[in-house]
Amino acid sequence: MRKDLQEETFRQYPVKDPDTKNSIIWHMWHITRIEDMTMSVFVNNDVQVLHSGQWNKKLHIDDVHSGNEMTEAEIANLSGTLDIDSLLAYRIEVGRNTREVISRLLPGDFKQKVEAARIHELKVQHAVKEEASWLLNTG
Repeated sequence: MRKDLQEETFRQYPVKDPDTKNSIIWHMWHITRIEDMTMSVFVNNDVQVLHSGQWNKKLHIDDVHSGNEMTEAEIANLSGTLDIDSLLAYRIEVGRNTREVISRLLPGDFKQKVEAARIHELKVQHAVKEEASWLLNTG
């Protein structure tokens, strides 16, 4: 995929709409973060791939949250600084982790509710911005 897209394409906003300013690279980062958080912590009760592989350093970003409720300036900063090759490598590693976690699940596991302690763990890890704390509400 990387060979088919120029760097400026990854970093641009593909939709000309006043309600969204999210770049392609932001969307890839966001969905990868959500998958990492849910599969690593909620399902597997383990450390996120982001932390176990020190991906923030490789990605050249400080953000450890999911990206929900980011300001336009924060999105622009992330979109401009995030290392594309590292993001693709992080995406592959999260996908590998997800396949491994899912391969160990039993049919009844899909009906399990997420334990409150695991939801709290994401809060402790600052995986969700304060402005997006609604994501962690279980009620």
